[in-house]
Amino acid sequence: MAYAVACSADGESHGRVAERLGVGQGTLSRWIRRRRRAKGSVRAVAIVPATHGRATPSASRPPLRLLTPHGFVVEGLDPELLVSLLQVLG
Repeated sequence: MAYAVACSADGESHGRVAERLGVGQGTLSRWIRRRRRAKGSVRAVAIVPATHGRATPSASRPPLRLLTPHGFVVEGLDPELLVSLLQVLG
């Protein structure tokens, strides 16, 4: 999101940024609006062990599952990748 907001602030259209990120323009525009409204707010997230039968990314750590307040689910990430995703999403 930080990247998309920066591109938008530089005058790039949401359509061009969305294309580079591989998401729809409407989706990206909605995310940017929500981010602007929620700037400075804290978002609750829950990190729970995955309950599916996929192989773990690391034998010493199980994959994680991210469930956002809006119902989006991201599964199978190791902790480092999950932190990176959360930093990008804000």
